[in-house]
Amino acid sequence: MAIKQTHIEDCKRLLGKGYTHVHEWIDEYANKYPPQIYLEYHRKFRHTMQALEEQFEKWGHYEILPAKIHIIRDVDVFVLQKQMEQVGIEEIEELYKKAINNYCHW
Repeated sequence: MAIKQTHIEDCKRLLGKGYTHVHEWIDEYANKYPPQIYLEYHRKFRHTMQALEEQFEKWGHYEILPAKIHIIRDVDVFVLQKQMEQVGIEEIEELYKKAINNYCHW
């Protein structure tokens, strides 16, 4: 799991803006279920396709891509051979689908 600043830097590099509010919303349950105690449990709440639908209703289309970037960074397993810093915007959708389908079992 990445820290908030890492998610913000990923979005700044790929999208030109940090989208802090998106990352805070996605990881809101990490405060209630700290990863150092509960591991990845907080992800079942907002690291899902259903949560992205809720986010779309809340903020609209422009915050969906930062959320997908956030999830990819947290899953991390799909970018081991290619560091996140080298991922291009055109690869986000494919990496997101892999992350949701193969890792996020919720």
